[in-house]
Amino acid sequence: MDSDLDDINTGLGVFYDILTVGYQGAIIKFSTDVDLVQDFTEDEDGLLSTINDTSYERQLTSLNDAIYTAVDDIKDET
Repeated sequence: MDSDLDDINTGLGVFYDILTVGYQGAIIKFSTDVDLVQDFTEDEDGLLSTINDTSYERQLTSLNDAIYTAVDDIKDET
């Protein structure tokens, strides 16, 4: 994994650590496809494990599709 992705993963871990109890998070990873790899959960260990999973293949990105998927999932969750 490259240093930029390491920095992002570290930042996500710190961000999650400062959230209040009861917060739910979901993880969407993307390259040429968009994949919901962790649905909404309060399980901190599961979220952090998914964030740090480096087995996801990096290629060209589908950033707009990932943003759309995230917003759509949040809309369904509220």
